[in-house]
Amino acid sequence: MKLKRGCPALSRLIVCFVVWRGLALAECVNFPPSFIPLSSVSYVTAANSAGDQLVVGTLAGGLASLSQLSVATETNQVYCDGSVQLSPGQFFANVYVPTIQEQTGNFGAFTGLLVDPSTNQPFASGAIPSSQLGRVYAFRVRASSPSSGFSGWAPTGALPVGTAGAHAAPLPNGKILIVAAGSFAFLYDPIAGTFARAGQTSFDHGVEMSVTPLTNGKVLILGGSSGVGAELYDPQKGTFSPAAKPIQVHGAYHTATALLDGRVLVTGGSTTTGVVAPYAGAEIYDPISGTFAAAGPMSLNRTQQLATLLADGRVLITGGYTTANGVTPILDNAELFDPSTSRFSQITGMLGTRFFHFSQLLPNGKVLVGGGLGSAQGTAELFDPTTNRFVRTGNLLSP
Repeated sequence: MKLKRGCPALSRLIVCFVVWRGLALAECVNFPPSFIPLSSVSYVTAANSAGDQLVVGTLAGGLASLSQLSVATETNQVYCDGSVQLSPGQFFANVYVPTIQEQTGNFGAFTGLLVDPSTNQPFASGAIPSSQLGRVYAFRVRASSPSSGFSGWAPTGALPVGTAGAHAAPLPNGKILIVAAGSFAFLYDPIAGTFARAGQTSFDHGVEMSVTPLTNGKVLILGGSSGVGAELYDPQKGTFSPAAKPIQVHGAYHTATALLDGRVLVTGGSTTTGVVAPYAGAEIYDPISGTFAAAGPMSLNRTQQLATLLADGRVLITGGYTTANGVTPILDNAELFDPSTSRFSQITGMLGTRFFHFSQLLPNGKVLVGGGLGSAQGTAELFDPTTNRFVRTGNLLSP
């Protein structure tokens, strides 16, 4: 059996088993020479619980294209090529060989993430209907790269200019959009390891704006310390253009969360440039209509909170601080947003107050919350979406 790329020596076989998540070491397959299956990429999904993503697009030759592809013979078999050109000029690393189920459009592990590009509505059970198969198809890719023979950090290309307050978002073509204060924008090419200018943003957002990939391939850039509005980056045209005006000003430290149905939930942040309070509430951006609509209201308008998308589609909002009776208390509570009702419900039981903390969805569906500033800064806790409760899970090594 041949070893996968990144595992050149038998002495490293054990390491490779660990890197590849304990799965059977599958023999890689060569991608058909000069074959480009997709005429275009519609979007790339978020990672599923296994850390994989789908590259969704249109088969250039319809379903006949699939006859050129081998069917996977082993679990999570990948193509030997370091990167595969799935559509013209768009390369993706670690592409899985389609299984029989995937060749028929069944991607059950991506329920809620696989959506119809024309409507942004999820396909039931993560399966592309046979009537649409070909017009819509997907290739599964591994979100994290396997070991390349070294551990730790390695230098890559340098930005053309120094930046402040930079935020980044992945694009369907595999590149990374970087937006920074001063209307700077750059593209990072992970294959070439280089940065290039990407023009200028429509507004100087200052720092702490949000940069959110949309299911249509565009990127929503919103708010920031300058208190400006929203704009869209179109990677196909390479242009920035103003978007619809948000209902409220969402300045520094707001959140923008892509929902499973393709919409974006925006919460909190300061409403006045250079002023800490008051804070904004919540609204939703719809990429199909291109408009913002009110959501909520939130139980508490807050800033420096975090928002985490749960596996069931709800959004967990934790911590931050608010203004009440002329003071700005740090919060020890959380709330849940339900996109099916567009309502928030407050939940209590956090270990203490937090802001500048972290919040991360785990593969088991729970959320790890910890650190930051406040009374609970040296601790961590788990939120269980089945009980809507927080439980302690130990202390950090340092606050």
